[in-house]
Amino acid sequence: MKSIMRRKSLLIFAKNQIIKINIEKEVTERILWIDSDYSLCFTIDINDKKALPMKRNILSLTELLKEDRLEIMTDEPYRIYFTESELSVDQKEKRNNRWELIKGMASVEPDIYIDYKRGKLIKALIGKKTSKKKYIYQYLRLYWQRGMHLNALLADYSRCGLRGETKNLGGKKVGRPRLYKDNPGMNVTEEVKQVFLIGINRYKPSNKRTLKDCFEQIKRDFFAQGERYENGRKITIIKEDAPSLEQFRYWYNQNVDPEKRNITKKGRTRHLLEDRPVLDISDSKSRGPGWRYQIDATVADVYLVSEKNPNWIIGRPVVYIVMDVYSRMVAGMYVGLEGPSYLGALMALVNTASDKVKFCKEYGIDITEDMWPVKHFPDKLLADRGELKGPKVEQLIESFGVRMENTPPYRADWKGIVEQYFRLLNLKVKPLVPGAVTKEKLRGERNYALDAILTLTDFRKILINAIIHHNNYNWLSNYKPDDEMLKNEVPLYPVDLWNWGIKNDSGRLKFFQEDFVKLRLLPRKENVSVTEYGIHFERGLQYSCERAIKEQWFQEAALKGSWKITVAYDPRCIKYIYILNKDGSYEVCKLLGYLRQYEELQYDDFVFIRKMQKRLEEKEELKRRSEKVIDYVNEIESIKEAAEERSKEAEKISDSQKLKNIDENRKNERNEIRTQEAFILDKAKEEIKKDITQQATNEEIVKGKASKDLLKLMELQKEMGMERKINGR
Repeated sequence: MKSIMRRKSLLIFAKNQIIKINIEKEVTERILWIDSDYSLCFTIDINDKKALPMKRNILSLTELLKEDRLEIMTDEPYRIYFTESELSVDQKEKRNNRWELIKGMASVEPDIYIDYKRGKLIKALIGKKTSKKKYIYQYLRLYWQRGMHLNALLADYSRCGLRGETKNLGGKKVGRPRLYKDNPGMNVTEEVKQVFLIGINRYKPSNKRTLKDCFEQIKRDFFAQGERYENGRKITIIKEDAPSLEQFRYWYNQNVDPEKRNITKKGRTRHLLEDRPVLDISDSKSRGPGWRYQIDATVADVYLVSEKNPNWIIGRPVVYIVMDVYSRMVAGMYVGLEGPSYLGALMALVNTASDKVKFCKEYGIDITEDMWPVKHFPDKLLADRGELKGPKVEQLIESFGVRMENTPPYRADWKGIVEQYFRLLNLKVKPLVPGAVTKEKLRGERNYALDAILTLTDFRKILINAIIHHNNYNWLSNYKPDDEMLKNEVPLYPVDLWNWGIKNDSGRLKFFQEDFVKLRLLPRKENVSVTEYGIHFERGLQYSCERAIKEQWFQEAALKGSWKITVAYDPRCIKYIYILNKDGSYEVCKLLGYLRQYEELQYDDFVFIRKMQKRLEEKEELKRRSEKVIDYVNEIESIKEAAEERSKEAEKISDSQKLKNIDENRKNERNEIRTQEAFILDKAKEEIKKDITQQATNEEIVKGKASKDLLKLMELQKEMGMERKINGR
C-alpha cells in the first residue's frame, strides 16, 4: 500500500462554488448541482438577469482549469451576512413568502435545472395561474445566483438591516372572503393571537381532546356575547365575527412546534417510540461525503492553565467535533471554555468550512491540503438537542441549505459515530498530557488539577495533531465497506474513504466562501459604544478602524456623545472585531495600540485574566487597607505624644500672653521656615561649609584675647552673615 503522505490531493468542484470561465468571453458562474458520479454539473451565470441553469461536464471544467482558462473564485460577490435579528419583520416576511413559492421545486434536483422538466414542475405547481410564472422564475434565479440560501431571496438586500414593525391590519378583513357574505369574519390580530395562546395553554389538545374541541372551548370563553335557554338547556351565543376554526388551525400549525404538538397529543413515551425525528442516523452507509455530518461536544478530561500565568488553573475545556458519517473524517473542531453551548457549536461549524492548511498554520502546524481536505458544509447536520436547539440557530444553519436533524432525548446512540471518536480521542490523548483526569479521585489522592501545565493553545495543538493522525492513519476496523469499496480495495482510512467517495459518490458537499460563513455564524454583540476613546467592545477592550477615522467618529462622539453599533467577533482572537455595513461589506476593527499586550489572547483568556486581576485587586486592597490603617493610627498617636511632651517641657506662661503676640510669633515662625526650606544648590552648600569652618577657626583665635563684649559682637556678625548667604539676597 502506498504511503498516505504521497497521496495526491484530489481536486474537487463543489456545490455553490463560483468559477470564472474564459472561452469566447469571460463569464462567472455558480455551480448549482453535481451528480453522484462526479461527471456532470449544472451552473448559472451570476451576472445575467435572464440566466437559466446550463449543463457542464466536470472533465471539461477540469481541462479548462489545467489550461488556465478556468479560475475558482475565492471571493463571494453577494455578501449577504445578516442574521435574523438584523432583519425587519417586513423583510423576513417577503423573503419567506418568496421561499414558500419556490421551495417545493427548488429541492427537486436535478429536474429543476433541466428546461422541459422545470416547465412541468412549474405548471404542476401553479396550474393555470400564469401570473405567478414570472415571479417563480425571478425568485429561482435570485436563489441560484446569490448562493442558494434563504437570505438570497431578500428584497434589496443591500439596504437590509433596518428594523421594521408588525403590520397594522386595520379594520378591513384580509385574506380569503368567507363563503357566506353575511358573516365576513374577523382578522387574526395580535389580541386574537394572545387569546389563542391563552386558550391553547388552558385547553391543550390530547388524545381525549381534539383541536376542534379546544377551539370550541376558546370560543365559549372569549368570543361569547350572551346566553339563551332552549328546552331547559343553557346555550352560549357566539359572536358572528368570531375567528374560524381554519384561522385557529393555521395559527396553531404556524406557532406551536410540531414536536410539542405531537408530545401533547400522544405523550412523550409514545412520541419517542412511534415518531422518532430521524431513522438510521448512525448508519455508515451514507450516500457519499457530505451527505450527513454529526456534531457533538464533550468536556475534555484534562485541566488547563492560563496563557498569562501558569499558576492560574482555568479548568477543563469543552471539545466540539464535527464528523462526516460516510468517511469518519473529522470535518471541523473547536476547543473553548464556554459550554457546551450553541456558541461553541457555531465556532466548530465555522472551522468546518475553513481552509485547514491555513487553520493549522495559525498554530504552527504545517500540513498539505490532501491531509485534511474538508472545507465544505453537508447536506444534513445531526446535532444534539442542546447545542443547536432553537428556531434561531436552526434557521441560521438552514440558511446555508443545510437540513437540521436533532436527536431525541435518551437516544444518544443515534450520534454513535462522533461519540465513538470521543472515546478513541480520550484513549490516545489522555496518557500523553499532564493534568489529565485518569480515574475517579480517591480521598487523600493528589488533585489532578495541580499537575496542569498546558494552556488552551497547547491543548488545541495537541487536538489538531490527533485529528490529523485520525484522518490519515487510523484504520477503521469497525467500518463496513459496501460492495464497490470491496471491489476497488479502498483502504479504510478516513481520508481514503473521503477521496474515494468524492470521486464515486459526490454531489452532496456545499462550498461557501470562508468570510461569508464566518460573518454569518460568528457571534454578534449588540450595544457596542462608539466613544471619544474608541469603539468600546467591553471594559478594557477598545478598537478603531479606517472608516471610523475617515468619518471622524471619535471626534463626533466627543462633541455629541456616544452611540451604539452591533459587531461580530471571533472568541478565539480579540485582536479584531467586525462591523457589518448595509451594502454587505464589512470593516475590520483592530485593538488599540496601548492594549497590544492582549492581542494574542482568546476572549476566554481575557475574561479569565480580568477576573483574576479583580480578585487580586480586592485581596491586596483589603490586606493593605487593614495594615495601613493600623500604621496610620500608630503614627498619628506618636506625633501627638511627642507634641504633648514638648508642651510639658516648655516655659509656663498665661493664656493672655499666649494670645497677645500671635501676629509677631507668626512672622518670626515664617522667617524661620523660609530659612529652613530655602533652595540651596550643592555648590552653595559647600561655600557655606567653608565659611562656617573659617569662622569657627577665627573664633578660637579670638576667644583667648577678646573681651566678652567683643565676642558677643562677633557672634552677632556671624549670624547676620549666615542669613545673607542662605537667602542669597
